[in-house]
Amino acid sequence: MLIGDLLPEHMLRVGLRKVLIRLALLSACWSIPLAGQQPEAQLKPAPIASEDATLAHPNETGFLKHLAVDQVDIWSSPLRLQPTDAKWLVPMSGIATGLFVTDPASSFGMASYHPQTYNTASNAGLIAAAGLSGSAYLWGRITKNERMRETGVLATEAMIDVLGLEYPLQYSIGRLTPIQSNYQNIFFHGGTSFPSNHAALTWAFASVVAQEYPNPYVQIGAYGLATGVSLARVAAGQHFLSDVFVGGLIGYQVGRRIYNKRHNANLDD
Repeated sequence: MLIGDLLPEHMLRVGLRKVLIRLALLSACWSIPLAGQQPEAQLKPAPIASEDATLAHPNETGFLKHLAVDQVDIWSSPLRLQPTDAKWLVPMSGIATGLFVTDPASSFGMASYHPQTYNTASNAGLIAAAGLSGSAYLWGRITKNERMRETGVLATEAMIDVLGLEYPLQYSIGRLTPIQSNYQNIFFHGGTSFPSNHAALTWAFASVVAQEYPNPYVQIGAYGLATGVSLARVAAGQHFLSDVFVGGLIGYQVGRRIYNKRHNANLDD
């Protein structure tokens, strides 16, 4: 029996799902380009901007070394947890647990009658994030825009970093996707559903961009893109809600960590 035959005809549910996903994707399409349209007074020029756009920067010359250091930092992070971290760790763990328990019903309720459409949309969103990172770096070099140049480097670093955590988790947990498991919680069967790579990658990108450009237009655009991609993965039956939640949380935290470690504070003067 096909998955589509099992879906109940709840048009309100379908309509709400489509509205949520389309609003998230549209907000990204509308808002990200506005970053380049802000008045110059809002984005102060970097005092260390180089006259030679080809001059190497520490985040570029040490890129590969930074990736190795990042992995050590990421995998050893549980050893550095403090009691104060409970204020976010406890609620996030509670949400993740609740999603795990309700995944079969909640993710089935978000399933689309056109999964391939949403799968294509989520892939397009991921490609857009990667493309924007590369474009930011290249355009920053060409125009001597140090902040944009740094954004491209740090977003790329964060997106690569999350894969070093995502793949080991996926292959060790082995969760089947909703389509593979007929919307049942099945672990340790060679699946790669948990956590979601798409969510982790786009949220890592969004986290860096939103911190480099802390204004509502860019933040709505960046996080809207990440949210749209995440929800589209659920609608496509490629992931459960808990998969994209945990993947997005990983990406968000890694992006923040990379920005805090690598950001050139002189750009804020």
